[in-house]
Amino acid sequence: MSRGWFRSQRSLQQLGELTERAHSMGVKNLGRLTLRLAPTEEATPHDFIWAAGIYEGEGNINGRGYHGTCVRVSQKDTWILERLRALFGGSVSGRRDGCRQWSVSGARARGFAMSVYGLLSPRRQEQIRGALLPGIIFGRKLYIEGKVYG
Repeated sequence: MSRGWFRSQRSLQQLGELTERAHSMGVKNLGRLTLRLAPTEEATPHDFIWAAGIYEGEGNINGRGYHGTCVRVSQKDTWILERLRALFGGSVSGRRDGCRQWSVSGARARGFAMSVYGLLSPRRQEQIRGALLPGIIFGRKLYIEGKVYG
């Protein structure tokens, strides 16, 4: 990803710090990628910007350790979810409340989160850091299993 994708040099620096901390923790296994959940289209720069906007408004991320990361977007408009699935993989399923949900987990979830990281608000960036780096002190906040303390 080029520098032009990030709103600021600070966002690019934070993403680099995330990667360095994951490597310093000994993270080597990026997870298994299941072919049936693979993307069917190649995402363009405009697709990443669009997906970041959808995720900013309707998405969430959680993680119980580096390998348990899951990104979800809930929506009643199925077209949006099917487009996310085609571009980034994962699956679309129904919920009890009548909404539909796109979800992607593991390596694909981490890849999606890092791809849109620089396009998101500081609040969403903090959520991603908390999900990807549980139990790590980042800045002045402590992240333990996706929850922020301090």
